[in-house]
Amino acid sequence: MAKQRKKSPNMVDISSHSDKRKRKKKSKGARRAKKVLLTCGKVIASLILILAITGSIVITALTVYVMKFVEPDESIDIKDAGLGYTTTLIATDAQGNETEIATLHSRSIREWADLDQIPQHVRMAFVCAEDKRFYDHDGVDWKRTFAAFFNLFLHFYSTKQGGSTITQQLIKNITGDDDVNIGRKFTEIFRAVNLEKVYSKDQILESYLNLIPLDQSIYGVQAAAKYYFNKDISQLDVVEGAALAAMVKAPRSYNPILHPQANKDRRNAYVLQAMYEEGVITAEEFETYKNTDLVTAIDPTLPESDTDTGYNSWFTDAVIEEVVADLVSKNGWSKEYAENQVLNGGLKIYTTQDPNIQRILEEKYLQDSTFASSAKVEIPQSAMVIMDYSGSIKGIVGARGPKEGNRIWNNATMATRSPGSSIKPLSAYSSAVESNLITYSSMMTDEPVPTYLGGVLRENWPSNYDHVYRGDILIPEAIQRSTNTIPVQLVNQLSPQFCFNFLVQRLHLTTLSENDATTPRLALGGLWEGIHLDELTAAYQIFGNQGQYTEQHTYTRVLNAAGDVILEKNPIVSRALTPESATIMNRILQNVVEGPNGTGRNARLSGWTVVGKTGTATNDKGGTTDQLFVGCTPYYVAGVWFGYTDNRTLPSGFNSITTIWRTVMSEVMAGLPKKSFEYSNDVVERSYCTESGLLAVETCPSQATGYYKRDYLPDYCPIH
Repeated sequence: MAKQRKKSPNMVDISSHSDKRKRKKKSKGARRAKKVLLTCGKVIASLILILAITGSIVITALTVYVMKFVEPDESIDIKDAGLGYTTTLIATDAQGNETEIATLHSRSIREWADLDQIPQHVRMAFVCAEDKRFYDHDGVDWKRTFAAFFNLFLHFYSTKQGGSTITQQLIKNITGDDDVNIGRKFTEIFRAVNLEKVYSKDQILESYLNLIPLDQSIYGVQAAAKYYFNKDISQLDVVEGAALAAMVKAPRSYNPILHPQANKDRRNAYVLQAMYEEGVITAEEFETYKNTDLVTAIDPTLPESDTDTGYNSWFTDAVIEEVVADLVSKNGWSKEYAENQVLNGGLKIYTTQDPNIQRILEEKYLQDSTFASSAKVEIPQSAMVIMDYSGSIKGIVGARGPKEGNRIWNNATMATRSPGSSIKPLSAYSSAVESNLITYSSMMTDEPVPTYLGGVLRENWPSNYDHVYRGDILIPEAIQRSTNTIPVQLVNQLSPQFCFNFLVQRLHLTTLSENDATTPRLALGGLWEGIHLDELTAAYQIFGNQGQYTEQHTYTRVLNAAGDVILEKNPIVSRALTPESATIMNRILQNVVEGPNGTGRNARLSGWTVVGKTGTATNDKGGTTDQLFVGCTPYYVAGVWFGYTDNRTLPSGFNSITTIWRTVMSEVMAGLPKKSFEYSNDVVERSYCTESGLLAVETCPSQATGYYKRDYLPDYCPIH
């Protein structure tokens, strides 16, 4: 038997040492991992704690602010909101006599019911389904609000949870403000808390039940009871009340007539269930009501449409659009709420309309003879606007022929058309006179102005309307012939940016962009977007109003049903030209109508001085697509447009644009007391030499009368 070898004390057990080394390495790695996990845990815990503390501070601060420090907001009137009161439009004549010119109402069913008319079980159907803690909170159910907020991120519930109370829903129904964003939600919360400081729970619930939309233009439980069940609200039973409450989430989807099964499923599983859980009905009643059939009206009908009583006038449409826009921009209302108030809020709107002028416009625009002696081809469209020198629109039509609806496309206020040469007095001549670049009788050369267009040098640009260059030409003749070369030269000398700024900053033309700051567009009127006829007409005020511009408008003030002023028009007023420059421009523009070669000579009115300018827009083939004329009388400034809305070439055989203008304005001006334009005393009358354009001397063979700034007179003619 072999003798067992003894281990030396100095010998190492290699396998044992290796195991220890592995255990030590593993232990060290575990400690490192544990340390990392502990560190991460501490960081995460710290972040959670910081977020929790910060969130608590923010929520607490907001809660305290909302609950205690926000002053009651009485701007929301829950009594009068959206009740379908008739809005009236008022015109006031020169003697201060008021005339009702229109009434407004929307196509909807609305009928108010006091809270004591609404059965308790109907009230509680809505409360249990929509806001079970309604009688306990102060406008905001914080538990639901926070739950809805955290559910957006953590998804506690399988469906999207809403946090709006009845008070918050009422505010949305009144204001129409339902944008999905944090800012709106906070505003709604503030308003809800404030509202409950002003009104009692019963008042809030009463308004809510009367304003809640229940499909098909049905507002409120009284109107809904009559529409869906042919009953007064006081006669509704529990199932019928639950059926109405089931509609709140999605009125069309849960309409009991259109979708009876969907309504039944929701009223059983949601409304009646909530009423049972809140102790409003017993378990036995709950089972009974779930199995009770709902009987709806056999033939519900909506109110007759507005077309049965005729459409609003073009002027009324323009007032609605302007008042709605101003209520949104100045009062901060949503567009939906503003429209609802205008149509149903019982407002009184004081307009600028002259009923006689509006009548004349509408009558003339129904007659084909206004536009053509014979209707051999399709008569183009047209629009016209007449205002006084305070920017008050007196009459407006947005299209030729019978009006085909309410708040439809209006070519006078909505369309952007090329102004053609009618832009020249505004963009070129006015600034040139104001800057003393030209005088009334300056002599310029009618010749091409070689220009790069589209990267190509155009040697013979621009061409004149009659394709003739006349060499030396006086300003009065250049403007009456609507010569193209002269305004091109003037815009170049003034600079396109200077002329552009004049149109935008002093005449407030809103459709222009930097794309229009070029000589071709500003001198000849081929604007990038075009221009609104009412804005172009308002700009021409400066030629009959000694250089003052006032923004065009259709109303002066708006009163609510209680008689309080909720909107007052404060139009933009600015000095566009000095009185001297405006007077000289007035005198120059008289040549367009009174001159023998004037493009506007058909606009002459017997016994009246008329100043104005024509405009023509053409397409790439040289065909005329738009005709415009803006003319000023001592009383009014009126603009008219004529053309096809699809930009087709205008055929021959129609009355000229100036003839259309004269047809209307001759009746508008008939019977008015004689009146002349007011001119600046700092403009003097002098004779000038028609060969040099300078002040005439006795030996000048041909002379004419010119008008000049007293402190800026031309030299005397040196050639005679």
